[in-house]
Amino acid sequence: MGFSLNTSLEQYFKNNLSKEKKERYDPLSTWTCPTIFMKGGKLDLKEFFIEECLETPFTKLDLECLPQLTSLMLERSNLGCLDISECNNLINVNFCENKSALRIKINNLAPIEKLNLSNNTLVDLEFLKNINTKNMTFLSLSYTKLTLQDLSCLREFVNLEVLYLYKSAFYGSLEPLNNMNRLILLSISFTNISSRLEYLGDNISRLYCRGSDQFNVRNIEKLLKKCSDKKVVDENYAEHLKI
Repeated sequence: MGFSLNTSLEQYFKNNLSKEKKERYDPLSTWTCPTIFMKGGKLDLKEFFIEECLETPFTKLDLECLPQLTSLMLERSNLGCLDISECNNLINVNFCENKSALRIKINNLAPIEKLNLSNNTLVDLEFLKNINTKNMTFLSLSYTKLTLQDLSCLREFVNLEVLYLYKSAFYGSLEPLNNMNRLILLSISFTNISSRLEYLGDNISRLYCRGSDQFNVRNIEKLLKKCSDKKVVDENYAEHLKI
């Protein structure tokens, strides 16, 4: 049985995949369907990866039938909304380079540990309130287009180890990161985050804070050049995609 617009993923899996293959499978790497519906059943699928760019990006994605999903990777789609509110077991989410302004729906206290949303236009960051903040260790909002805002929305993510905010719309003080004692890597290059370096924990070994004169982060960069206890390194975009 092949896949067509009228074929649900549930039916495709039931007819084509053995039980063993359902545990790990890249179901859409060769499909170019612009609209995918996944309704009507529950699949025992743990990982959902689309690693190659589709010729025609997704415009709708319904994940209701994948309640056991723990990992989701989808790049270069054209979704207006990413609804993962029924995926209560999600741990890793890598959703990058969406072509439309994106609203994200997440269930209350989702156990996500690693979240990469780089290179997106996000309608808002309200979804962060519905994530279990104690679980999150990796967050990338690099290259995201957002409403200008300070870092207060990240205050509760005290167990973050890696935080990428490269070329994002954040500004102001580092004070909201005061209790992130496990933070090892922080990227604030080309932002308008500009002050209170003293609020960063002693565990940080990599601090990216480059910027031209038009960005206020230059204030921190200049200060760091006088310090020897913080490591300042050049930005490597590839690192933003590692979760």
